[in-house]
Amino acid sequence: MFPEEVEELIKEAGYPSLVSGNSHQARENRSKLSQNIKPSLRLTSLSKKTLVNLIESLNAGSKEIQEITTYLKETYGENSLSNQTTVFDAINSGLESEKRVIIFNFRNITHPQTRINIAGLIMEELFTRNKKQPSKRFLVLEEAHNFAPEKGFGDVSAGKENLSLTFARKIASEGRKFNLGLMVITQRPAQVSKYILSQLNTQVMFRTINASDIDTVSTFVEFAGSDIANILPKLPTGKGIVSGTGVPFPLLVEVV
Repeated sequence: MFPEEVEELIKEAGYPSLVSGNSHQARENRSKLSQNIKPSLRLTSLSKKTLVNLIESLNAGSKEIQEITTYLKETYGENSLSNQTTVFDAINSGLESEKRVIIFNFRNITHPQTRINIAGLIMEELFTRNKKQPSKRFLVLEEAHNFAPEKGFGDVSAGKENLSLTFARKIASEGRKFNLGLMVITQRPAQVSKYILSQLNTQVMFRTINASDIDTVSTFVEFAGSDIANILPKLPTGKGIVSGTGVPFPLLVEVV
């Protein structure tokens, strides 16, 4: 989460003057949000305090605070203001686990911005840890188009405010130097960041019928050629093509 997102919530609640303009009050509140909210698990205060705690600490009257928190609870739910420490504890528990496979399940997170914020924090932490002490880790980004979209696609931004896109790009381009690998899984390759796709060195392709997806695959897959547009739509269920540096030559495989 970025401080600007909380500023937008306060404006949405009907109190833009608390965080907008050059008044002493607005500058003080923006400063407090910037000091407490950082796009990093290690630096953000939201790992130790809730969003309602932070809002209550702003330079504002009790009536304003009450109306802001009431609006946010009614609009986004009680948990949106009170479960930050619980979420951060769960993330850290997963990151510290000694299990070989850890799954962060976002199924119950309905707000797209919340999903990319949490995914971005996890990826930022993994990248930071491996940069300091390289350990063999392999990150699998399922439904990648929802976290690392190409510009103009999906419900989330493809700009710098998308923390998951920022660190997916960084891991794709630099992660291998620190033993941090990346697998991108998607049913819509055309909607995934072209930069990230260009950094992937092995591809597994299954039946694809959408023209824009086939064009994207043709651009970023070593084995493509003029026949790829004809091959992919005709692949039977469970059969795919593996291509790239992970295999000596393109292979037709079957998942059983």
